[in-house]
Formats: sequence, structure tokens, C-alpha cells
Amino acid sequence: NSASPQIQNSNDTTSNQVEVIVQVSSERMDSPRRMSWLLVQGTAKSPTGLQWTFETPVQGQWQEFTQDLKATGNDPSNTAAAAASALNAAPFATWVLALLGAFLGGVLLNFMPCVFPVLAIKLLSITQQADRPKEMRLSAWAFSVGVLVSFLLLGGVMLGLRAAGSQLGWGFQLQSPWVVGALAFMFVVIGLNLSGLFEFGSFVPSSVSSFQWAHPATNALWSGVFAVLIASPCTAPFMGASLGLAIGLPWWQALPVFLAMGVGMALPFMAISLNTGWVKRLPRPGAWMQTFRQFMAFPMYATVVWLLWVLGQQVGLEGVIGLLACLLSLSLLIWAVALQGAFARSMTALA
Repeated sequence: NSASPQIQNSNDTTSNQVEVIVQVSSERMDSPRRMSWLLVQGTAKSPTGLQWTFETPVQGQWQEFTQDLKATGNDPSNTAAAAASALNAAPFATWVLALLGAFLGGVLLNFMPCVFPVLAIKLLSITQQADRPKEMRLSAWAFSVGVLVSFLLLGGVMLGLRAAGSQLGWGFQLQSPWVVGALAFMFVVIGLNLSGLFEFGSFVPSSVSSFQWAHPATNALWSGVFAVLIASPCTAPFMGASLGLAIGLPWWQALPVFLAMGVGMALPFMAISLNTGWVKRLPRPGAWMQTFRQFMAFPMYATVVWLLWVLGQQVGLEGVIGLLACLLSLSLLIWAVALQGAFARSMTALA
């Protein structure tokens, strides 16, 4: 890092050289071996358009620190502790507004394209137990607990990374192209499942399927965890300000903000656990549920389009084309596995 170079008026007419003085920034990193330059003809206000790029070797070493870092209070090992001690509690009114904003953001998460299909179908599956109110209420509570615990864990991870000195915000995992690609894979698989191309039960052992059938509450609990996983990349109004404030609060004020967002997201399922009467007003199960399920696949595909746009900002067009090729192969593989015979085996190998 350096300031703008200053060209000295010390032209040597015999050797045709110009001396350039560069003020080194105090926030510099390690000394580079070579330095890249962009030379533009003309002035900053009226450039001619001609430009050249070249590299020059860096001679000598940058100035080393001679003072004791610990004595000056600049010891990197104490950075996290100093940052943590510098956190100030927010005023009560501000904290309450942050809780309210996080709650409203959690409610709106239910209507985001990447969340609504999963939550809507899970809600319908739980309400199908209307003839068994006790089991329906237990499944709704289990799903809610899964959502709340997941938000607390996510908040704890972010606060822990903050204490380690990282600068993070909500959706920090989207900064990694590998995570963006993995999320695109997951949403494509969910979309193909909702479209009816395959069923998850055909890919899991019978013992796992029987366990899920015998323990619906456990299945609902893990469904809540999965719902938070797919909701983490999404954003909603009111969430940005509240979670941005939570990152700068002490842990005893920050964690309730994450919990409030979880309460908002789990609100429909909490409503079932508190009062099952309104379930009778929902449409009865029928053929419309299959159509609704297939239609819910398109918001998942729309989320994949958005993830591809995010990936394009990180790795460029070539990376997006590479991921699309992988998604195409994944779709072919899922379709081929459900088939039988030699053709299925050849298509599986091709995928």
C-alpha cells in the first residue's frame, strides 16, 4: 500500500530519466520483490488514452519495526482481547428495536424464495397429523426448537469468530466461492426433488427411513436445522440493521437478537403448538398438494440463478460455466440412478 507517487522535476536530459518518489503507507504489508506500474500519458484531468504496464524490481528492504510491540500495546495477540473489551452495551431502547427488527426479519424469512418452499411443505406435512393433535403439536415444537438452537449456534459461531479478530457480517459464508457452489448444488437437488425427479427415500437405507417414520419429532427437529441452513444466505428487510448492530454488541445482548430472528422464523410452527384449531381451516389434502410441491421447485431454481450471479462476481464467467456443467452432470446422475438396466449404468458412468 502506498500513496500516490510524486514525480520529481529532476529530468536528466542526458540519460532521459525521471525520479519517482513513492510515500510508503504505514499500513503496508510485507516487502514485495517486484512492483507493478500503470503509466498513462497526459494528466489526470486530460489523459490521452495511451497507457503502458510494466514491473520493476524493489531494491533494499522496507523499514523494520524496532520498538517492542507489547510495550506499545500493538501486540497482535492482544488485538482480539482489546476488541472484545471495547464492546459497549447498546441502550435499552436501541436493543429492543434491534430485537423487534430481527423478529420481523425472521418472519419475512418464511417468504423468501429459498425458504418458503421447504417451510410450506413441512408445515403441510405436520398439519396432516390433525387427527393426532398431540403428535402434531410435538412435531411443531421439535421443528421450532431446531430453528431456535440453529440460530443460537450460528450467532455463537459469528461471535466466536469476531472474538478471534475476524470482520464478519450476516451471510459471511457467501464470501467463499466454494460455499456458494455447494449451496447451488444443494438447491438444485432440492428443486429436482420438488419437481418429482426423485425421492430422498430411494437414496437412503431402509433403516434410516424407518427411523424417521418411527420418530417424527426427531425428523422435525433436523428439518428445523436444515431450514436455517438454507435460510442463512437469504436476507430480508429489517435484518441488516439488527444483525449489523448485533455483531458489535456484547454476547449477552447479541445472542437474544439471533434468538428473536429464530422466533420469527418459527412463528407459524409455534402457532400450531399453541393452538391447533386454525389447522382445520387449511385446505384438505388432495391432488393439489402435488401440484403445489412441483410449483415450489421454481423458487429454488430462482435461488440457484441468484447464487450463480454471486459466483460470477467472484470468479468470473468461466467459473459460472464450470459450475453449470457440474450442475448438469449432477442432474443427469440423479435421473440415471433412478433408472434400471444397462442404459442406466452407462448414463450413471457418463454423469
